[in-house]
Amino acid sequence: MRITRWTESGYENGRIAARIGFPFKVPDLVRIVDPIGWQEAAKAGRGDGLAPWAYRWSRRDFYQLALYLHQRSLESIPPLDRYPELKGMDQYLADYVRGLADESGCSYEEAVWSQQYRPVSHYVQTLAQPEPILPGVPAGCTTVVFARTDRGPIIGRNTDDGIQWGDKVPRCGEPHLNVMPPERGYSYIEGIDDRRNEKGLSIHGSSIAYPLEPDSTEYFPVDIQEMVVQHCATVAEAVDLVRRYSTFGGATNVVVVDAQGNAAAIEKGKAQCAVRWMDKRSVVFCTSGVAVEPATKRFMDIEGSSYQWNLARYRRIDALVADGPLTVEHMWNVMTDHHPTDFICKHFDKQAPGALGNLRQFLTLPAESRHFARQYDPATGRHPCAFSPDEHLWSFTPLQRELADVWS
Repeated sequence: MRITRWTESGYENGRIAARIGFPFKVPDLVRIVDPIGWQEAAKAGRGDGLAPWAYRWSRRDFYQLALYLHQRSLESIPPLDRYPELKGMDQYLADYVRGLADESGCSYEEAVWSQQYRPVSHYVQTLAQPEPILPGVPAGCTTVVFARTDRGPIIGRNTDDGIQWGDKVPRCGEPHLNVMPPERGYSYIEGIDDRRNEKGLSIHGSSIAYPLEPDSTEYFPVDIQEMVVQHCATVAEAVDLVRRYSTFGGATNVVVVDAQGNAAAIEKGKAQCAVRWMDKRSVVFCTSGVAVEPATKRFMDIEGSSYQWNLARYRRIDALVADGPLTVEHMWNVMTDHHPTDFICKHFDKQAPGALGNLRQFLTLPAESRHFARQYDPATGRHPCAFSPDEHLWSFTPLQRELADVWS
């Protein structure tokens, strides 16, 4: 188990993050998401279009926009009486970027870019479209939870991403223990796509956009999933926090599950959210590109082909879990479903170019501290379902020992 001991200092934590490079070191990430590459891809008809002026920009122009968005976000910290978890975070984040730059050997502008390329992408791509949509985030990822079984919660997840990421993300599954100072909340274990804290609460997300919902006017950066694992011990606490922070962090679908066998899916938009609690069989799930709750569904193009396909996939999952046994074997069956049209396991060769495919597949048994993972092979183009999963021990015993060593 890899262990990182974080501090209360934003600057020191920036230096630590630069050293461990999880999942990317800053120079590597800057190269991967180079804005000149966006221009070249857009001109060649790959990916999303850019605003007309963005084709004429230099790399430094993009970096200047990132600096502006970074400064704007730090100056927009909200009232702390409603959001006490954010106390001191404006200075912390400013110091964090300086630590990233100093330790990684990159420029301050590159360090800012590594943190702001997604907001910049949203900005330059949204303005290329006739409507305020988020074209830079295609639909990806599925999470299914059997919350109460004779083996405790069973969590299945498919992580979908673009084929260009197939050879860039490190091998999945190795647990990474983040030991936090008590002032910064709970410590937690994470993988490439998973986070679970010392209280047994875990959170898993999938991407979604709400084309008809106005943008939030809150600019302060909040990582909703990190906020949940650092400050919540139960699903009820997680739901309350996400509701309170509904105007922060952008749109996402998440599933939360706790050690008591409670689970819920949260459909989070840009300014509001809706909650779907586990059903009477203790099953709940979410998948990419679709919202089904009335409060969030109304902001989607429900007649569009993308929504209709993802809705068909949602209904396919619903049918698969409706009568099947709540077992590990059946969870694998759901996550590797290859229905001719409404498949849950996405393969690149079954979809249009540019669509996201399944790069990583997980099954987690929190009560047994067991985590199974398998990954896409870029050399052969074989998806995770073609391989036997590797097993990793995600034990909280080392976590408790580390906490005792550091904070006793």
